[in-house]
Amino acid sequence: NEISKYIKGYITPKIYSKTNYCYYEHIENKPLDTLSEVPTYYQNLGILMAFCMVYDSTDLLAENIIANGVYPTIIDWECSFSK
Repeated sequence: NEISKYIKGYITPKIYSKTNYCYYEHIENKPLDTLSEVPTYYQNLGILMAFCMVYDSTDLLAENIIANGVYPTIIDWECSFSK
């Protein structure tokens, strides 16, 4: 599958929904191992941003994305797809 090669390795936090609130699974902020991984991280960030643009995501701030190795991870989705 062509799409699966682009999303392989991305992590989506588990969400535990309650009536008026929710909990997100903790995702560890892991730095890159070497400087040679920087281009891969930014390529993966571009793929994630393209996904968010296609699905008209909103309220996606830098504070809502953490590095998990070479994979940027969105940690705050509650307003992203609320349209």
